[in-house]
Amino acid sequence: MPRKKPLLSTTVVDDVVEVNSKVYGKHYRKPRGSKTPISLNNAFQKSVALNRLANPAAKAIKDALDPFRKEFKDGTMWSRLVGLFKIYLREKSTIDFSILEDFDLYKKPRIGNYFSFKFTVSTINQAEPSIHIELSTTPSDKLDKFKVKSYKQTIIIVFLDADHKATTFSNEINIPIVKTTVYSKVLKKDQSTNKANKQIKQVLIPTGTKWALIVVKCLPSRYGQSYGLMKLNRIKILKAYAL
Repeated sequence: MPRKKPLLSTTVVDDVVEVNSKVYGKHYRKPRGSKTPISLNNAFQKSVALNRLANPAAKAIKDALDPFRKEFKDGTMWSRLVGLFKIYLREKSTIDFSILEDFDLYKKPRIGNYFSFKFTVSTINQAEPSIHIELSTTPSDKLDKFKVKSYKQTIIIVFLDADHKATTFSNEINIPIVKTTVYSKVLKKDQSTNKANKQIKQVLIPTGTKWALIVVKCLPSRYGQSYGLMKLNRIKILKAYAL
């Protein structure tokens, strides 16, 4: 015979909890561990310890970059961020943000499908130290089929101190896509391709900074407005620079 669901008690006392299970429905029981102590296996305890280290670091990055993700969302970003830190912390005891280099905040398709980057990062040690970034971006010819005429490019710098407190700087420019002609040695003829564009920025380094994350965001546009196709929008961590 099918097992009957127990009747729901109408008496509520301080040392019971309300539970809503698929089998028994809503009912009350003693808190777990009130009779037999709960024992956690080693793997679970290690996972809890890793989460305590990985989650604050991942949250610092997510909170700093969330204002720049309004045009698109990737529900996998948080789990991928935490996963990277947890894998690293299995062998190391301190956070190293260089593991985030080449990390796409939007997973598919990768940013390299539509843009390629070359960049240099250096520090200038003066009375007030600064970080100098030169970013060269080449839009892919694949954008031609979408009739993309320009794109908004934002350099984002996330400065992190020893406690992973973030200070963020950004600089946005609108860049037209310009065609240029190059000679192909393989095809032995001239070919039309998109011209590379350069964005240069120098920013003062906040006192106490330990890391600087260099992030690029690209939003293709057409006729002066955002294209609106989410798969073309990209935001990517290019470099994690230890200071």
